[in-house]
Amino acid sequence: MLAQEANVRWEYCVAESQLANLNADGFYEGKVRICHATAQGCREELVTIADQIRYERFDQYMAAAVDQRAVAKALALLGKEGWELVSVELRSRDDFRGQSRLLYFKRRAR
Repeated sequence: MLAQEANVRWEYCVAESQLANLNADGFYEGKVRICHATAQGCREELVTIADQIRYERFDQYMAAAVDQRAVAKALALLGKEGWELVSVELRSRDDFRGQSRLLYFKRRAR
């Protein structure tokens, strides 16, 4: 290992996406919560996207499509800030409405 590599410090964050839900106005809203790891704990950032079509009832396929758009928006934001995706974890949700995804990122400390 090179001496320079031994002194490299990293920053980490985790982005969690869940299946989009209908909001009170009948629009799907996708959310991705980003936790930036700090010595004090988690500094949270929320990335949201709302569909522009009103729905009468929950549709899993439409919710998944909105969720994908929210994840894409979060990925673009993190990529622009220099974050590198290093791992993905799928977790089953307790309410039987799909899975949440945990996306793990790192970048050299600034």
